[in-house]
Amino acid sequence: MGMLHKLVYIIHKLDPDNERWKQLQIDAADWTVKKLQSETVSNFAKAELSRAQAEQAGQPEQGDGQDHSLDDDHAEFEAAKVVLENKKIEIEKELAKLDAQMKMQEMAHREKEMQHEQVMAQQELKMNQQMHEQKLSQNDDMHKQKLTQQKESSKIKNQQAKQKPKAGKK
Repeated sequence: MGMLHKLVYIIHKLDPDNERWKQLQIDAADWTVKKLQSETVSNFAKAELSRAQAEQAGQPEQGDGQDHSLDDDHAEFEAAKVVLENKKIEIEKELAKLDAQMKMQEMAHREKEMQHEQVMAQQELKMNQQMHEQKLSQNDDMHKQKLTQQKESSKIKNQQAKQKPKAGKK
């Protein structure tokens, strides 16, 4: 699954809105239409040529005098156009579906990134709180030390003050 996300990420970087892929699909459909058109035109030209050759050779036309091969070619051409239009519509639907899937994957990726950033922010906040608590603890320790020093200093001063009067009485 991670590899799929990496591939999607890379493809998104190369073709953000799937424009290249869409254009490739449309070009392929257009090429197929042109190929079918040229084949139909080629078949039409061959039929005309054979009809013209038959007229020059003096061969009578068959049937009711109408060229059914041209009608058949035209019908085949129209059917091919309809098939290709349907294929083009299917491709466009598939593209829309893929766009939606890509957007969903992007949203999921962004959500995961946001969750990761949130976790990182929580960890940073926790570290900051710990550092703050350490500083408070150090400050408390320093304050206690100062108080202890002040008490000891007061005791020493009191003892010295008590000793001075005794020394003066003697």
